[in-house]
Amino acid sequence: MKIEEKRLQTSGNNPPFGRLLPPGVKAMKDGRFAVDLVKCVDGKRTHIYSSGFLTAEDALLAMPGLIERKTKSKEEGGNITFEEFISRYEKYRLLHVRKSTFALTKSILTKHFSSLSSIPVNEAITYERIRKSYEDILSAPGTQSWKNRCFGALRQMIGAAYKWKYIGEEAHRDCLSLLENIPENRGEKKEKLIWTKKEKARFLSVIEDNADKAMFVLFIALGARIGEFMGLTWDCFDERKGTIRIKQQLIYQSVGKWVLSKQLKTRESYRECRLSSSVCALLKEHRKNGSGEGFIFTIDPSSSEPLSKGSFRRRMAMYIEKAKVRKITPHAIRHAKATELMRVCRNMQEVKAAARFLGHSATMMIDTYGHYERSAQDALLKRLEKDEEEIFEQGENGE
Repeated sequence: MKIEEKRLQTSGNNPPFGRLLPPGVKAMKDGRFAVDLVKCVDGKRTHIYSSGFLTAEDALLAMPGLIERKTKSKEEGGNITFEEFISRYEKYRLLHVRKSTFALTKSILTKHFSSLSSIPVNEAITYERIRKSYEDILSAPGTQSWKNRCFGALRQMIGAAYKWKYIGEEAHRDCLSLLENIPENRGEKKEKLIWTKKEKARFLSVIEDNADKAMFVLFIALGARIGEFMGLTWDCFDERKGTIRIKQQLIYQSVGKWVLSKQLKTRESYRECRLSSSVCALLKEHRKNGSGEGFIFTIDPSSSEPLSKGSFRRRMAMYIEKAKVRKITPHAIRHAKATELMRVCRNMQEVKAAARFLGHSATMMIDTYGHYERSAQDALLKRLEKDEEEIFEQGENGE
């Protein structure tokens, strides 16, 4: 059975082999399985570890290949063929993204690297070859947005090759420096709609279901990405501290087949968000009405299945229609939260705190949401005007 057709087991306490797992296979807290063992190679202990397997059978089947690759990498520097690397990379990426998302990467590899399948990875991924692919994509017909997605797919592949130690640090650095040099003009972006306070209040006022009320109040308060939000489990919520920890996301490989992935979008995405007392009270009440275990938001109180992104969007659209407010997307809620946080920031420390709350870097927060108005610019220059006049006067007097 293909990986995308398997459902992640949500409990590691009921493995397919019974209570005892095969030697070298370990059950993880998120329900997935890992290969975790130590082998002796040339008198030295070698730790072999690989996680993210959906079933214990998958981990057991992958174990011989992992042992061979690890011992081979110790003896020969990990020079597997590019075809073997792509096969491993495809399985790895399909654990975290949909097949349709990986299709772009697959088409790039087929077009630009098909003739390199039998050569070692460190000879296939070089500055010269990546530069040729970069120039071909840049000169190809298509929108700048599509080209930037192609560059992003190449960066992901090169990062995986470096992470698995198939290419060196110098090759990794040179290739990334080339792919980061992409045109900034991505075309005009439509301005995202942002609800007013009255629209938010009207939207929440029409929600009669307590579970839905808690869900949308928390979503507006967090401003999280929808995958991060749907992947929240009760162990992420700390009642005593009044915080929510973002540490995983819900990903759908195909319709109805989900994976709870520990890999988030960026390094900054792993964060702990403080909640207000009113939001905490709603969550506590929601916990009492449900099982209090597993996912925070499920299809219904008696189910352990998480609420899908599609269901979340449909419910949001239904309440928007009922409240007669402007139609916005779930991501526009995140954009609104970022804009509101930036509006109340007074110094750089608060900007960093706002970025941390949303899982952004401070630089990205300033570049994306640090809009200024002409009145703000005039006020800023007026505060400096007095100091500048004193400097000019001293310069004229020769002081």
